[in-house]
This record gives sequence, C-alpha cells and structure tokens, in this order.
Amino acid sequence: AEDYHTLINHLGFDEYAVVGACLGGLCAAQLAISHPDEVKAIVLIGCNLAEETLESQKIYENFLREIEAAQGFNQD
Repeated sequence: AEDYHTLINHLGFDEYAVVGACLGGLCAAQLAISHPDEVKAIVLIGCNLAEETLESQKIYENFLREIEAAQGFNQD
C-alpha cells in the first residue's frame, strides 16, 4: 500500500478514491486506513477483510504450489 501511496503523491494527488478487487481490496483498505486524510472514497470488490482460517490458508498455499508446479516454478 505504501508503494501506491508514494506513486499517488508523486503524481501530485492530494485526495483520491481507491478501487480494489480481490487481493487488491486488501491493499486499498490498508491505504485508506493508513491515509484517511487523503482517501476520500473506497470501493472494495470481491475481497474478504476477515482473518483467514488455518484451513483456508492451507488450501490457498496448496493451490499456489499446484499452479507453480504446472508452470515449472519451484520456490525450494
């Protein structure tokens, strides 16, 4: 979120609206929380701001590993 904040300030915007979809919604929410004086509107689409359960974290991690394996990536 701070990288976006730096870019937005560099572009000269003092006030702005943010839109975030899926994981981008988390970034948009973090930006709005960190800079409430600048973010005048926020739109969150298809994101979950609740804490993930350990079960769902494992599902996502396994899914990511399957995608990486299919693309020939290996993080080990």
